[in-house]
Amino acid sequence: MQMEVSGYHHNVAGKFLALTPALYAAGAGQVELRTVRYHALD
Repeated sequence: MQMEVSGYHHNVAGKFLALTPALYAAGAGQVELRTVRYHALD
């Protein structure tokens, strides 16, 4: 899945740089997420 979200990245949603990352899984089967770390870029 892909979306053009640059407009949301720049203050459209009420906060400057308002997008945050997400993990998405779909379909049959299982998903296990371990050791997922998020930090802002410098």
